[in-house]
Amino acid sequence: MAPVWAAAVTLTACHPPAHSSDAASRSAAPAIDWNAALRDADPQTGKVVASRCTACHSLEPDGANGVGPPLWGIVGGKVGAARDFPYSVALRLFAIKSPTWTYEALSNYIAAPQETVPGTKMTFYGIKNDRDRIRLIAYLQTLRPSPAGEGAPPPDKP
Repeated sequence: MAPVWAAAVTLTACHPPAHSSDAASRSAAPAIDWNAALRDADPQTGKVVASRCTACHSLEPDGANGVGPPLWGIVGGKVGAARDFPYSVALRLFAIKSPTWTYEALSNYIAAPQETVPGTKMTFYGIKNDRDRIRLIAYLQTLRPSPAGEGAPPPDKP
């Protein structure tokens, strides 16, 4: 039997609220200081948050495509670069203007995939909580062959 939170995540992923001011509140929110945020974030707590991702994504090196592409090496990686994954036209166009998964780009996408990349195939409602997203990104940053932080994108500039 699936945990209760799994049902809640599934329901919100499939049925987001009809009226949402999340985009407006996110754009009005202060920018995240990624150096400080990631220094203070616990990647192991982020691993718990990442369990939401595993329904559609692999977190393993050389992971297979699933409903979504594998997430190994995504932090600082190229947008839309998973081999043989059928990305939406919307995400391929997004990759032209934002070619790298910076902390800020990932945070925005994870918060509201459909608002960040209208037309994306990713139907997940998003993770609205800033602290959970920061923890998730801290964990995703460890999914690389080199030590965490090495080769990661520089913090986004204001």
